Amino acid sequence: MNRPPHLRTILTIVRFTLVENAGRRHLWWMIGVAFTLATGLALVGTFFPLPGFTTLQTVELFASTPASYFVLVVLVVLGLGLMRAEIDSGVAALILSRPVTAAEYVLGRYLGNAVAVAASLAVLGGGAFLVVLAGGDADWKLLYHFLVLSWNACVFLALVGALGVLIGTVAAIAVGALSFYALGSGGTYLISGIVDAGAITGAAAVVLRLFVALAPHVLASPLSAGQETVIGDAVFVFPGPTLADFVWSATWLVGALLFTIVLVERREL
Repeated sequence: MNRPPHLRTILTIVRFTLVENAGRRHLWWMIGVAFTLATGLALVGTFFPLPGFTTLQTVELFASTPASYFVLVVLVVLGLGLMRAEIDSGVAALILSRPVTAAEYVLGRYLGNAVAVAASLAVLGGGAFLVVLAGGDADWKLLYHFLVLSWNACVFLALVGALGVLIGTVAAIAVGALSFYALGSGGTYLISGIVDAGAITGAAAVVLRLFVALAPHVLASPLSAGQETVIGDAVFVFPGPTLADFVWSATWLVGALLFTIVLVERREL
């Protein structure tokens, strides 16, 4: 089918995907566990701040850490191998045999899962923020962190979805997990700082610079903005989210979706 994608068809697939996710009990269990950990650890942080940290910094650290692991697990459950499994089982062929284009199928599936991830993180972020608010601090930066985390999750959801169709579920899980933790907390900035400080030189430095130049550049957490790290004799300061990184990660997101559409079309021709 060469007709342009229709919004109504995409929204129908989004609704179907959300209903499908709502019926996954293990997903609800994961949300419940992550919410309990995020809010519970935040409460612990209000009474037992870490040495060298303020109470607010401790609460933010305790609340954001389980959320990051939750994102990785949810990406595995929702994104990795979903379309690949449907292609291999013939479900995708059945869907695409109807008046549904590959673009409608991919966009509908992606948006449905992206909304599920973002809604889950909104619940976690809201719970953690209420704990902070009850402690006497209305730190909007914590909500900003969860907004940034939601964006990063949506970017990686598109990337690992494409990888799942291209190279299979297992390989996509490995690459997705490695990328998420290498890049998910300002990792590209840290790599740049290590190279600039001369801690890594030669061919390795060239490879790392190339990696940083081509990486999705997910947004750095606003909670780490301004924090200093000593690398050799150099003092490196983590930035917060930047417009340039947002544009670059958005480019990766759109490119991954377009690439997935092409892959699905070729698989079903």
